[in-house]
Amino acid sequence: MIISGIVDDGTDSIRTVFFRDQAKAITGLEPSVLLSISQDEAMNLIRQNALGNEIIIRGRIQKNKIFDTLEMIVNDVKELNIEEESKKIINELKTLSK
Repeated sequence: MIISGIVDDGTDSIRTVFFRDQAKAITGLEPSVLLSISQDEAMNLIRQNALGNEIIIRGRIQKNKIFDTLEMIVNDVKELNIEEESKKIINELKTLSK
């Protein structure tokens, strides 16, 4: 399963590609489920499950030669834990202010 889309962090956006396990992680869907329905139904199901999710992604940025733009190939997806991320930012700020 491959899912391509736009990820926006509020400051900018980038075309992003999710392969296999990462595609499954952002949709919560098994590829076999998508294969058993029409393409339109699959697209709608992916949209319902993936759009608007707040996640943390890691990957590599590369130049897409076809579109002449930068894109991110995702290696890791995890759910956003606001409390955990807030603590990380506070600790970084404390370190910088010393």
